[in-house]
Amino acid sequence: MSRDRVSSEGYLRVLSALSWRQLSLLVGLSILTSILLMADDVLFHLLGSAHYAVFEPVYALVIWLLSLSFWLCRQRWLVLLVLALFATMQVMQFANLAFTGEPLGVSDLQNALLNPEDVSQALKASWRPYIWLVVVVGLPYGALAFLHGVLSPRINTPYFGLAWLLILLIIAAKPIRASYRDLEDFLPGPTRSALHNSMNVFSFFAVKGLQEGASPHATSMHAMVPYTMTPQVASPSARHIWLVVADSLRPDRMSAYGAARNTTPHLQAWMGKLDGVPLQGIAAGVSTAVSLPALINVIREPGQEAWMRDKRHNLFRLANERGYETYWLSSQESKLLTYLGRPFIDHVVTKENRVLGFMQRRDALLADIIEKQMPTDKSFVVFNMRAVHFPYEENYQHDAAFAPPWSTTGQLDHETRMRNTYDNALLHWDGVMNRILQAFAKLEGEKYLIITADHGQLLGEGGRWGHNRLQPEVVEVPLMVFSADADKPHDLIQQSWISHYELGLWIAQRLGVQIDNPNADDTLHFNHGDQLLGDRFVLPIREWPDRIEYHAPVLLSTLRPRQTADR
Repeated sequence: MSRDRVSSEGYLRVLSALSWRQLSLLVGLSILTSILLMADDVLFHLLGSAHYAVFEPVYALVIWLLSLSFWLCRQRWLVLLVLALFATMQVMQFANLAFTGEPLGVSDLQNALLNPEDVSQALKASWRPYIWLVVVVGLPYGALAFLHGVLSPRINTPYFGLAWLLILLIIAAKPIRASYRDLEDFLPGPTRSALHNSMNVFSFFAVKGLQEGASPHATSMHAMVPYTMTPQVASPSARHIWLVVADSLRPDRMSAYGAARNTTPHLQAWMGKLDGVPLQGIAAGVSTAVSLPALINVIREPGQEAWMRDKRHNLFRLANERGYETYWLSSQESKLLTYLGRPFIDHVVTKENRVLGFMQRRDALLADIIEKQMPTDKSFVVFNMRAVHFPYEENYQHDAAFAPPWSTTGQLDHETRMRNTYDNALLHWDGVMNRILQAFAKLEGEKYLIITADHGQLLGEGGRWGHNRLQPEVVEVPLMVFSADADKPHDLIQQSWISHYELGLWIAQRLGVQIDNPNADDTLHFNHGDQLLGDRFVLPIREWPDRIEYHAPVLLSTLRPRQTADR
């Protein structure tokens, strides 16, 4: 019998042996403790600047289990030690959040480790305006320390010896995960609880960040010249710009791009109803956490973390400043928002704040939301869809009304089954897109809807599957533009290949801002690789009139700003 099962059965035996009075006391204390552990988010929002944390049911359940274990273990020293650890992390988390407006990240901890004198001087010079953070952290954690340190011995709660084990398992889960996962899985999410972010960031830093911080390496290109931004008109003519970033799309599997299977019939029909054109795209990265920040922040050159942080040419920022109502509608995790400009987004939906809805509806929930919350005046909407992400069948199995046309029986060989499930998921996603396009078509005025993918997907080529690989099948993505009451996008159509960076420039123009990049070479593109931060391999891609040419991946630290490939 597993240890988890023993632990859970032990919990049930303890709880079943309690009187109603004891059970009510235990439940009441655990709920009170849970509320106090999450109260600092509310206090920060009330006393300080904007904080976008939302209630996450799964996270709240974990906090309640931890709180329950605090009372059942009856080991005050352990509980107080954990609370002291949490309070220390939260002081640093909220200090960074108050000062910078961004959640604390691993790079912030590394910078503090490398430059302790700078941190000390900054604290001495600017602590007074942030003294209210003492209340934000001190009030709830002071109450928790009082409950467990002073009242706990006087309260008749039951004892369960293995409760300490559950406490350790909850605390150790993140560091254990950090030992085998990359930094992208530990990025802080602007809509997550501050404690949730702290546990992610400090766990990764403790396991891997200390070593990286002690011996830093070059992570950005040298001597980059800033882009210039020039407002074109007082009020842009485009009233609605919707951008759909669907996960793992491959154009060669889409019938809209000539695939033999009829996988995108609705998109093909809408190409006739609206002025739709299918184009060839080049992804900014081979993972979602890389391509989204590069696309939304309109960054061509890899390694420009500073530009992601200050969001100088962030599309949400440009849209917000030009009077557009902004939306981020995502069926994926909130951590993807880290560098996307949360302060400039009016409406945010993520997997965490609609857990039950996404479990039942998946991407279709995004269509439900936009149908019920249709923009009225000017809108800039970004849909971040799960689409055909692996495991492919999970994207459509929940939908009883969908009959997958391609067989997925176990009698098929692995490659055939995988490709069939991929195409089934693609067809299902096409149905969701039909609803979004129906909503889009009802909008008035000049409008554009762009469909692309964060990256492509390997489907058995050379024995490879998935993404996170600098391979053509992952780099090449669809790019479809639908428009109405507007001229066709001739500036895009005349190009053979369009990078995510070039798409960002085009969207910025529709928002009324001209972005000029003095570093750019129109025939040289970059895929930023599979990691957002640190030294990594990036892929230079040379564009010719009739093709694109892939060059050998190079380490970011060896890349030069005006690197050229042999012509």
